[in-house]
Amino acid sequence: MGRKGGTGLVVIGLGSARLGRSTRWPRLLTITQSHFLSLYDLVGLTTLFWKNSMRVRTIYFKVTDMEQSVTFWEKLLELSPNRKSGKWTEFSVGDVRLGMLLNDFGDELVGSACVPVFEFDVSSSHTFVNRAKALGATVVLELNDDVNSIVLASPDGHEFEVRTCHD
Repeated sequence: MGRKGGTGLVVIGLGSARLGRSTRWPRLLTITQSHFLSLYDLVGLTTLFWKNSMRVRTIYFKVTDMEQSVTFWEKLLELSPNRKSGKWTEFSVGDVRLGMLLNDFGDELVGSACVPVFEFDVSSSHTFVNRAKALGATVVLELNDDVNSIVLASPDGHEFEVRTCHD
């Protein structure tokens, strides 16, 4: 169950705090080794440290026509790509990168099992959905009042969901 701990100290980095305009000071938590081991036994070390260090960085689609895919997403998102080449294109959508990888390696692609969800306030979601339809997206699942979402597919078959903000 519990572990016998020593009397040493454990220092845990919790990011940094900004003081003034450019000075950054580390935020540190110092606890006794025995308290650390008790916390480790209680929540697990991976939960303690992994929770705040893991994030989704990039979601990407494998595409067969890079130009068609990039044109659709560029007009829908109203964003220019951060990176663009013949084989890889990437957009920054908030903290997540949405990418397209050219499938020039022979994978047989059938639809998509990845469905990114774009969340908006009510008025903005209607504008986004209408723009998607005008760009050739098709409705996969109609707006559901219980869920407040609609699932669409881009012209190359990749599904994405648009939903209104919720708590």
